[in-house]
Amino acid sequence: QQMHDFCRANPNETVVYLHSKGSHHASSLNKKWRNPLTVGAMKPTCIDSLRARKPQPFTDKESEREMLESSYLASTCDVCGLQFYPLWNLMYPGNMFSARCSYVSKLASLKDYSTKLTAIVNLTSTLDTLWKHDMYKNFYEENRVDITGLERYANEQWIGSHPSIEPCDLMGQYTNLFPMARGLQRRPHFLENAQALAAPRMPLENGNWYRFQVEVYQEALKTDGKSRPHEYFLLPGILYRFFKLYSSFPPSNSWIWRYYPNGDVWKQKVETALSFSSTTLGVEVRGLDTSLIW
Repeated sequence: QQMHDFCRANPNETVVYLHSKGSHHASSLNKKWRNPLTVGAMKPTCIDSLRARKPQPFTDKESEREMLESSYLASTCDVCGLQFYPLWNLMYPGNMFSARCSYVSKLASLKDYSTKLTAIVNLTSTLDTLWKHDMYKNFYEENRVDITGLERYANEQWIGSHPSIEPCDLMGQYTNLFPMARGLQRRPHFLENAQALAAPRMPLENGNWYRFQVEVYQEALKTDGKSRPHEYFLLPGILYRFFKLYSSFPPSNSWIWRYYPNGDVWKQKVETALSFSSTTLGVEVRGLDTSLIW
């Protein structure tokens, strides 16, 4: 909260958030994870990514080496850290990052964010005709608190909660969460040479994402994006959370519309609904008829 207050008073500054990862839950994994998370958030390439030009559109057609040499390099992003995750809520697992205050100042306070998100999760958990949670159906009931970002997990998922976010990270194609932490112990030079690039760079269907149900994603690709119930953990739910938290949607040129299944369909639905309110994407809106979208 102190960082949020500082950024609201100093929107042109850059901040770094670090913490003693695993101090309350000591384990060999947290010990191995702590150093890469810390180094990643403070790495000069991460800081530089917050100061240069805007990131180029996401593409899955370039190799990792080509991306390093291309316009992905030296992108301007709002937040940068070791690894960005486009699942659950948008987040940096481990919760260490550097960020532009101009972005952080847009976020709701941690208290307001946590309160609103709790209300969203409780509501969507009961409306089974409108929402489904198939992406994490094997974990949802038992692990709902961490998957949906409630209680202490709200702190970790707060930084990625605004619809305008342009993220950068260092891990790129390496999407597996905990083996990644162990692997960096064996490959220390990887992090030394890593460059901060616009994220996410690995398509959802190709990544080895933690707890990811690829069959649910594949099923989403087969749908027209209009039928109910909607998948809470894919674009319909992401947009719903954005609207309920900030009364706005991603800008027209956001990577979000290109990255998730049926992004063009959902973008058109949102734009149609906004047209009745004389509002455009990326702008706060009031009085929106949400039935036109969800």
